Amino acid sequence: AYQIMSDAEFDEEFGGGDDEADWGDDGDWGELVDADEVDMTSSAPVAKLQKVTDGSVDGGVSLIDIILNDEKIKASGVTVNKGFTEDLFELRQEEELNLKFIGFYRRVYSTHQKLENGWESPLSKDEQYQEITQILTELFKDVPIVEPDAETAQNREEKQCEVCYSEFTDSDPNLQNVRFEKCSHCGICRLCFRKYCEIRIRDGESIPWIPCPMEDCDVYITPNELFSCDLSCQELYQMGRLYLQKHLARQRLWLECVGEKCLFGFFVGSKAETKTARCELCGLEQEVSKKKVVLDEDFIKLVKEGKIRYCPRCEHPAMKDFGLCNVMECGKCGVWWNWRTRETGRNSKDLKSQARMNRTLWEPAELVYQQKLQREDLPAFIALLKRNGIKYDPNYQRGSWS
Repeated sequence: AYQIMSDAEFDEEFGGGDDEADWGDDGDWGELVDADEVDMTSSAPVAKLQKVTDGSVDGGVSLIDIILNDEKIKASGVTVNKGFTEDLFELRQEEELNLKFIGFYRRVYSTHQKLENGWESPLSKDEQYQEITQILTELFKDVPIVEPDAETAQNREEKQCEVCYSEFTDSDPNLQNVRFEKCSHCGICRLCFRKYCEIRIRDGESIPWIPCPMEDCDVYITPNELFSCDLSCQELYQMGRLYLQKHLARQRLWLECVGEKCLFGFFVGSKAETKTARCELCGLEQEVSKKKVVLDEDFIKLVKEGKIRYCPRCEHPAMKDFGLCNVMECGKCGVWWNWRTRETGRNSKDLKSQARMNRTLWEPAELVYQQKLQREDLPAFIALLKRNGIKYDPNYQRGSWS
């Protein structure tokens, strides 16, 4: 029978007391693979666990089964140490989510490629719309919840759109007043709301989700509100593709395909071994490995000097131009993080606000340098911003030193 044992019960039953006695290395227990070294793409038995009924070794259960298949464990009648299962609980949740997301990504990426290039798709327009709305609705469940700010909550009814100043009317669907469920804001017509969503998706500013369009409101719109503005299937697929691409890029076991224009990839084990695999989307056969990259001395020197630092989420290396604040966006996984503290945030605004309070927004002399550059050499200042993916806004007021 399937049984979960506490550490004390396990030691008493099998004469344990330390890690070596618990799991042993004499062959009777088989090999126990560390959870961090599990190859999630393999279903081969990589761990043998003691059977309760007769004390024999059962080699038919792998860690992938433990992580993803409770029923197979129950049917096999093995004993799983409680501490071991607790250690695997977070890994199970993470891998279940990743396996779900990679399935979504395969479908979304494939269909978006067809729409973008005008290729024929096996799905009809209605089937495409149904697929992407279902996937986006599922993805929204993993988006962080943002509570509305009482100071920005709005209950009054506006008579005209705050963007185009058109009078609201129910007789024209494009000029209906949109009220947002989570924050109760209103004051934008459906046509302007659609343009707002189109721009956010086009510019890649839909990560982790599209917020309410009202000023100073960070509450995310609901999937139904997103779908109500009649975006095209291609736009919805583009939003889903970017979300999934950024999510997978943050996972340490995700490796991108080496194909020139392919953005798909593989889940691999953390062991430094090389396998040959074929990309499911572009079909390119390639060597897939998580083996460590040998860094040259100049790179190592820049890391030691702090001129190159690693993203706290995906460990992608980054450099920061002198004259820019410490809040930056990872070019690989899209997470916002603080260059000095390595804190992460869901957007630039929140992280900058936190950095101002902690006085970690700027490195010494950099704000003064930036302000002087803007006053005395505007072209160089604009070039500095452009080089870092920032659009120059002459009306933007730069904050305090902190």
